Amino acid sequence: FRAYDAATGRIVWSDDTLAERMTVTGARAHGGGMSGPGAAIGDGHIVVNSGYGLYFHMPGNLLQVYGVAGSGG
Repeated sequence: FRAYDAATGRIVWSDDTLAERMTVTGARAHGGGMSGPGAAIGDGHIVVNSGYGLYFHMPGNLLQVYGVAGSGG
């Protein structure tokens, strides 16, 4: 998952959503393909689903929520 500078197209931030993560419930999860719907952005957060196993894409089961720096989120 990446964020780009709108003026230059330069990558300003990235995260490997395939990596295994500990969820807020204590379960382990990992992402996969990202061919589904795009990220949802609001209230200082970016929410992205990673793990789209349909049509031979890499499966996973991770819903990640990122806080946007400086937003209080």
